[in-house]
Amino acid sequence: FKNAFNEKYFPRSVRLQKQREFLKLEQGNKTVAEYEAEFMKLSKFASAFKTDEDSKARKFEGGLRANIMQQVVPFELPTFGAVLN
Repeated sequence: FKNAFNEKYFPRSVRLQKQREFLKLEQGNKTVAEYEAEFMKLSKFASAFKTDEDSKARKFEGGLRANIMQQVVPFELPTFGAVLN
């Protein structure tokens, strides 16, 4: 059902644009909560990150501001939830 819905209401061009936005997503001047919300919204369009927790965690870490990323990366947290916490 989800695939049929997305095919009908989200043209391929829109889905590809959202995938590109997700791949370029960084925290920037957003709070971590705002970054997480945007990350979750856009991750729906990046199928590779839906099931692979490690890839999702690494992508989220990589988009954090440098000062936050430096504090998180050394822990080598295995899941998105662990990185978020």
